[in-house]
Amino acid sequence: KDTIRHQESFKRKFNRMPYEEIGDISHCVPQVSFFEVADYVAYQDSLARLRRTLGREERQKLEKVIRGERFEGKKAFLKSIKPYFSDFRP
Repeated sequence: KDTIRHQESFKRKFNRMPYEEIGDISHCVPQVSFFEVADYVAYQDSLARLRRTLGREERQKLEKVIRGERFEGKKAFLKSIKPYFSDFRP
């Protein structure tokens, strides 16, 4: 069979697939409990308390952690700030 015609047939079949409205199936998507309002507010409060206790260099390291950047001493820094986020462990 001709491969080009087969590809075209597959594309047509894909374009004819039924469309499902996301509102109709949104109840099937599980809600992530972290993003509930109370948890989010508590997380922001913990982050604010941490920022107040950190010096300038440590605040810069925290911003790098939030952005996902690498830096020397990251593991030790994460270990030092771990107690501030003990309430958020699963």
